[in-house]
Amino acid sequence: MAYSIGTIDPLNVTSYDGFDLPSDATVVRLLSDGTTTHNAVVQSSGSSLPEARIVGITTTEADIIALRAYRLSHELVTFSATGESDRTVLVLEFSARQDKMDGVWDWSATLVESDAAVDGPGVGLPVAGLDTTLAADPAVAATNLKVASVTTVTANDFVRVGAAGVTATALNSEVVRVLTVGTTGSGGTGLDIVSDTGGGMVLDRASADEVKTVTGHYIAAPASAGASNLKVDSVAALTGGDVVRIGYLNHYEERTLTVVGTAGAAGTGITFGVGLAKDHSIGEWVVVTG
Repeated sequence: MAYSIGTIDPLNVTSYDGFDLPSDATVVRLLSDGTTTHNAVVQSSGSSLPEARIVGITTTEADIIALRAYRLSHELVTFSATGESDRTVLVLEFSARQDKMDGVWDWSATLVESDAAVDGPGVGLPVAGLDTTLAADPAVAATNLKVASVTTVTANDFVRVGAAGVTATALNSEVVRVLTVGTTGSGGTGLDIVSDTGGGMVLDRASADEVKTVTGHYIAAPASAGASNLKVDSVAALTGGDVVRIGYLNHYEERTLTVVGTAGAAGTGITFGVGLAKDHSIGEWVVVTG
């Protein structure tokens, strides 16, 4: 099998036990300023995120430095193994020892699969509608976006803001809701927006970043952990098989829709096969991500 972690490719692996839930672990969330991409550690007792043990050798000290840096920085990196889907991981533990005689490093690491794909402020799936770029650079926490076009966008639309020309991820893009539609250009009144937590932009964006319409709705009735159905204000553009992100930053979870019913608090709502892990309130967002 071929393996890689982050920028290290190929990775010379001598032992890999695959990802599985640890027998005795739980996720403990840490305090943050709300802008970090991941703020969780694994600690004993409970059930948690899949992790894997991986062992390897290398004569390249740069690989050891990079692995150790991933461990110390808590950087999210991609782990690839032949025959498996790529995973976003944290290097939870890392150790290395060099044989001075032959210069070979023996190393081992524990990788924990991250839920960052859910925890980041992106990513919506673009649909027909607004397809434009930022006309000016908005600051973090900005509640107004200057845009090159306002064609086809209306109040209450959801839009994704992210770098142009790259694959959008939960970590490099974000979804916001349009409150009012103004005029175009860097000197125009632009789009007044709000994030899913009620504030402004979470990420630092730049002029010429893309702005695209995505499908989003609101929870129309409270839902408790364990529920496999959500009442939503609208079911427009939703279909079975859609992946939706439910909630707000640091309170997200994703589910695949199995049945799309009718809208409203008294409607049949949207159904998914795996029950919710968290409680959700009226007004929280339901955004299609895939």
